[in-house]
Amino acid sequence: MPLVDQSPFAIDIPPEITKKSSTSQILQTDPYSVVHRGNQSRRYRSTLVYANDYATEESRIEGLFCDETALHQFLDRVTPIICTHLEQNLRSKAWDRYVKDTYEPIEALSEPILRLNYAPKSLKLCSIDVAWNSTGSVVAVSYGQDFHVNWCTHTAYLALWNVTKSHVDPVKPDYIFETNCCVSSMAFCNEDAPLVAGGTVSGELIIWSLSKEGDSRVAACGCIEGGHQDSVTGIFWISQKDLNTYTSSFTTEHHLVTVGADGRIICWNLQKMHSSVFSLKPVRIYQVTGKDQSSGSLRDVNACSKSSEGLGSEGATHSVGISTATFSPHSTETNLGHPLHLPLFLLGTESGGVLIAHLEVLHWTSSTSGPEFTNALASPVKYVLARYFAPIHCVAWSFSDRNLATVSGAFPGVHIYNILERTRIYTLGTEEGQIFAMYFLHSPSSRSYQYRSLLACGSARGTITVYDLRYGSDVSGDSNEGEVFVSTKRCVLQCRTDASAANPVMCMASSDGVDSLMAVGSRDGTVTIFDTSNVKSLDFSVDTPQY
Repeated sequence: MPLVDQSPFAIDIPPEITKKSSTSQILQTDPYSVVHRGNQSRRYRSTLVYANDYATEESRIEGLFCDETALHQFLDRVTPIICTHLEQNLRSKAWDRYVKDTYEPIEALSEPILRLNYAPKSLKLCSIDVAWNSTGSVVAVSYGQDFHVNWCTHTAYLALWNVTKSHVDPVKPDYIFETNCCVSSMAFCNEDAPLVAGGTVSGELIIWSLSKEGDSRVAACGCIEGGHQDSVTGIFWISQKDLNTYTSSFTTEHHLVTVGADGRIICWNLQKMHSSVFSLKPVRIYQVTGKDQSSGSLRDVNACSKSSEGLGSEGATHSVGISTATFSPHSTETNLGHPLHLPLFLLGTESGGVLIAHLEVLHWTSSTSGPEFTNALASPVKYVLARYFAPIHCVAWSFSDRNLATVSGAFPGVHIYNILERTRIYTLGTEEGQIFAMYFLHSPSSRSYQYRSLLACGSARGTITVYDLRYGSDVSGDSNEGEVFVSTKRCVLQCRTDASAANPVMCMASSDGVDSLMAVGSRDGTVTIFDTSNVKSLDFSVDTPQY
């Protein structure tokens, strides 16, 4: 039987294959952004109240009349009661914490009337700057570090006390502003008491308003917006009565001038709307460079040599840091032969220059921006008053003598200059080390003209030395360098509690109010307040001048 091939039997077997699937996964990240680190402040509490004076309308007094008989009967009834309570108040201790009367004995000055210190000891903060408000009732203290190796990133404080209250707690301020950068300088507005301006180490200008509840920071401007690129070393509010400016009924304007370690002098315009919205903008920027102080006299032993900073061709265009500055208190000064839009400006630089500057701002309301705002900045310097090897710590301008100015720095003594003659007329030989703070004392209008020639100097040893510049000679600024001065009277006030510990005076400010108060800030954070109303009665000792 033959074999026949049969068709194969097909069996359908499903394959065991794993189904694969692929998903496209794309790595996604958030958009990259650059955030400018600004200065933030936090307010803890507020207790002061600012209210406008009550104005009596004429319509309220219409129809009023006075019954003399009834008035006499009323006074006869209440006079014995009032006299009894007045006698009780004379023996009461409820007013012991108030500022002492200006007619009390001079012990109020030799012994401080108040010591304030809020700085936490664990942070080792010192009092960098002090300032008084326009009424002389509130003192502000900036707590921070006086030296920074790198960027300032630590916590700092701005504390304010009302010293006219019946009870002042030295360690509990009425206002506390916490900042993330040291406030290197500050100043109260002279026309709006609640406004206070602070300049930080990072170059930011901040405006606080004590009358606002919640967030007291109302305006700020940093280096990106056209501000300073380094530490702000001085802030000045400009009174509008000396300026030809126009303010509408819908806005209120305030003008400021700031100086910084970047060599810039910036003029600011602060606008306040009716809705309490503030706008802070720079309107003019000046730049101080090395060539501005290259014409200093080389006759002085303290003058810089040709190879010093600012005198060579290479450093002529470099910016020169401004360490201190002050405006002339004489707003009608016309030394340069023409009326000034702003008073003369006395500058002290970090490289030892003492310069006389003049700021001219024609349009305070105009806001300039763009590259032309920061390129090719003009110089405000008119001439060089002096040139030193060492940095300038502080300068001061006399309130009574229009041409009298004083200079101190990292060199011996306090040098007195004649602004008009551009000469040094005298040197005060201090025995308390370097002078870090210096101020001409204010005086009440009832005092004599001679009283206002007292110069207070804060030394590295923690003392305040008050010099009577008029004793024995005339230092009105009209004398020349060759005049021989007989002697100078002085008295020394102790700010430190421990005489053996070194506690340098870092800052000083005098109030412009009715009470002549002087606040002195030390390195340990203590702020000592003196009453200077009767300083003329001090027991001055005769000091022989040193040349």
